[in-house]
Amino acid sequence: MHFTSCQKDKELTTNANVSNEDLARANELLKFRNNMESNLKTDEILTLDDAVSLMEGTVNMTYGRPEYEDDEIINISFSVDFNSNANSVSLAEVTKVYKQIVDSLREFKNSINMTEKALLSADLELVEEKGNYNIKVYSDFVAWNENKSTNITNDYSSNDWWHAIGGEGRCGDYEGQSVGQDASTVLTASIAAKLKSVYRPHTYLGYYWDNQYKKTLIYSYYPAPAGSLWQYRIFRKYNNYNSIWQKSPCLSPDDMDFFYINGYNICKSLLDNQYSNKTYKSFIYKCEMDYPSNYSWTSYEHIGELRVGILRKLPTPDETLRRAL
Repeated sequence: MHFTSCQKDKELTTNANVSNEDLARANELLKFRNNMESNLKTDEILTLDDAVSLMEGTVNMTYGRPEYEDDEIINISFSVDFNSNANSVSLAEVTKVYKQIVDSLREFKNSINMTEKALLSADLELVEEKGNYNIKVYSDFVAWNENKSTNITNDYSSNDWWHAIGGEGRCGDYEGQSVGQDASTVLTASIAAKLKSVYRPHTYLGYYWDNQYKKTLIYSYYPAPAGSLWQYRIFRKYNNYNSIWQKSPCLSPDDMDFFYINGYNICKSLLDNQYSNKTYKSFIYKCEMDYPSNYSWTSYEHIGELRVGILRKLPTPDETLRRAL
């Protein structure tokens, strides 16, 4: 974070395009950012909850870019030590921690090897362990190459045979094609594009607030033979102790259609019911490993992760509140 000016940003006045709540929230965050950058109120004391809330809001208002494309999401999480007692923390400590958070986000963004990249949002959580506090930061980055394909489909054709995981590309008669992609990346792009078109067809200058995510076991709806061992069979690969790892299972076009339809419908149900007061933010398939007690095989299970938040509008049409990360 670079403090390049002592000039304070002025309080924002009424704007007919935003609600009074959004205007008040933006001014609260603007005041907080001014106080950190002015270095004049370092002895100010904040409650822990207020400090975390203000830091999260300020990071997202200043650096978040919800209007960017979101069919390719990269997640990163990290922790920052927080020197506080059980009830309060000084503005000086908050300013130091805020700078560390921004520096870490910037470092990660710069490490992404793609031509276009931006912070979508950051979610800050206060964690206490044995009387010590730290801030856990969960962040989503949008990233893509400038010449990326925009041909995202949910109509899987006869050549859509895909390895389940690992970037192993297509399989069957198409083995060796599209290496770097797999069923999880293709399904992520398809489901995310559909969710965005239905639940967030238009974007505007703003930032995400009150972020949440929901893990949902998309694969558990797949019909399978009796017996728990085989329930998730298409996302399982074996090593049989000392044998060579085999490639991940090969999904047919029918499998791809099944996971697309069920993945979208499960997310739709969550957005229509459990998260009806929030805005769709992103969707991604993640592979999580599980081992049995004898370690004779490893299962890689696809879990759909739906992320939502409250998308607040910025009460100014220009970029005065936002900065490049």
